[in-house]
Amino acid sequence: MQHTAVCLLLKQTPNTMNITVDIRIKPYLQEFYECMLGMPIQASKKNLIGPIIYPHLETPPKKLPEKNPKYNYMTVELVDFENKRIEYKNYISEFNQPNIASLLHNLFKEIFFKFVDARMEAGFNKKTSIFQFCERYNVSYNQVNYENLKKKHDRYVKELKKNKKSLQKNHQVLSRSLSQKLTLAIIL
Repeated sequence: MQHTAVCLLLKQTPNTMNITVDIRIKPYLQEFYECMLGMPIQASKKNLIGPIIYPHLETPPKKLPEKNPKYNYMTVELVDFENKRIEYKNYISEFNQPNIASLLHNLFKEIFFKFVDARMEAGFNKKTSIFQFCERYNVSYNQVNYENLKKKHDRYVKELKKNKKSLQKNHQVLSRSLSQKLTLAIIL
């Protein structure tokens, strides 16, 4: 098991206390969320990542572990959680780090797939569509990210086709079964 750590950072600003948590995340996902949500990244009940993060918040341990320098962390400010007691539950445990990262990655993929599909329907090729996505959401466009994103989209399209065939097959089986039952009902 890899060592992960999350540090709680309390920053004092005039008349407010900002509570932040660090989430271990891939660099391109951090770029995406920074562009989409602005800086500093804020999680609230009113935006996309607040409902993802809030259920995973816990009371911090007495001794906070150090962040592992070999990982990339995204600092997220917790705001606008009335009656959620974030002044006490403001820590993301080692156990919950992968859960949040997975949920944030799935949200990214959903937005990415919809964007690329819409651009391709508008007549752009896949490479141009991915480039436009990277440009729009400030994701570094390099060969590694391009290949990674292209593979994600290819797997997504393959899964859609597989599911469509499965649904068509289930529909055919159901139709035959209903047809047979109707024939029997008419005969009897």
